[in-house]
Amino acid sequence: MQRKLMFFTKANRGFTLIELLIAVAISAFIISGTYEILNSVITSRSRLASEYLESEIITKLNNLLNHDFRESEKSTFALQNNLDKKIFSFNTLNSIYFNNAVSVKVSYYIEQDYNNEEYYFVREESNKDMNFSLKIKLLPNVKNLKFLFYNGTEYSEENISENLLLYKLSFTWNKIKFEIPVGKIQ
Repeated sequence: MQRKLMFFTKANRGFTLIELLIAVAISAFIISGTYEILNSVITSRSRLASEYLESEIITKLNNLLNHDFRESEKSTFALQNNLDKKIFSFNTLNSIYFNNAVSVKVSYYIEQDYNNEEYYFVREESNKDMNFSLKIKLLPNVKNLKFLFYNGTEYSEENISENLLLYKLSFTWNKIKFEIPVGKIQ
């Protein structure tokens, strides 16, 4: 009988219910903390990737606008105010289709795509002599497009001079307001 009692000594008895509950509580606390850390890392990563993409798109748009404007021909600037859209156009040597070999008329405006009811910021280049037109949808979800022209002291929507050197494109994209200054050296 003494032999059987040795198996039930305190060292071989196992865990008590309180010890198991404490271990489960500590494990749950560690797991929930790890989940929160991983979730914040994933959220931060996706937000950073989205901000990087927006920044890259705006930078490319800025480069395109400035290149178009730097290669523009004098006295060709026009701003048309139709009922549903504003169109800013001018002649430039910065043709995407003709690889800068031919002068084209470039127009910037917002156009509604009736299939998905989105508004796109559009760049259209055309050449009447060659019966050519190329329309590129640059940005989706663009609203509140304004072309502001610098008159020497301030920006205005109405004053386009023949020797236009600086303008600002203002618009809202994905609920964020952007202003892109565009200019050239005389």
